[in-house]
Amino acid sequence: MTIADCPLARQWIDWDVDTEKRFRLRGTEERRLAVEAREARRGRQVRRIAAEWEVANDDASHEAPPADIDFEPGSPRHLHAQFDVDNNLVHVDYVAAEFVSPPRRYVEIRIFVRGLLAGRGGASFSAMGSSDSADLPALALIGSELLLGVWDDRSIVLWQRL
Repeated sequence: MTIADCPLARQWIDWDVDTEKRFRLRGTEERRLAVEAREARRGRQVRRIAAEWEVANDDASHEAPPADIDFEPGSPRHLHAQFDVDNNLVHVDYVAAEFVSPPRRYVEIRIFVRGLLAGRGGASFSAMGSSDSADLPALALIGSELLLGVWDDRSIVLWQRL
């Protein structure tokens, strides 16, 4: 499978652990969906989803990153997966970057449901090894009864929503 259209804007490559850029959502509806998913309570696990992750075209393995950003070799990473949950097309973007100076890294996961950004999660780490922010798993509602979670190891779990 090849994912032709990725809903994640190319500006992700400018994100950093020190800015609020990673946490911005696109519109009022998407903010509402993300907040509702973050506040939802997880119930019984329905199943794990074995998604096929694919390297995106703007991953460092395909495209040289901007020279003015001090990335570690092989960084930044952009992987994505696409699958169906109860007739809802789900697209997940996993982006990660490591920087040389000062040493720092982040992981950001965006979940799109039927084309809308429905949830996010991520973590950032500084040179001291501390987590400056962590809200994992990334969460998104699928309809009114299911909650999808994606962890930083790219495992995907579907729960009943309480």
